[in-house]
Amino acid sequence: ARMSDLQAAVDALATALECDPDNGLIWSNIAVVYGLGNARDQAFQAMERARELDPTHPAVAHNAQLFSGALPQGTRPELDLYLPIAR
Repeated sequence: ARMSDLQAAVDALATALECDPDNGLIWSNIAVVYGLGNARDQAFQAMERARELDPTHPAVAHNAQLFSGALPQGTRPELDLYLPIAR
């Protein structure tokens, strides 16, 4: 991914946080974007916040395990970007 695309994604997610700062899924998505951009410190900080807010959501739990290196055997080693579908 291009750095400008990743920065645009971080900016959009930061705007979403202004509306809902305690949304663990937004924090998890920020961690994913930072992870894709090799911004490890920011990714780990965002993932920690996601885990504090919504530790049982499947996408948060999966990404947290991936960041910690503790994925169970047989689990796919890919980050999950959670995008809810409006109905």
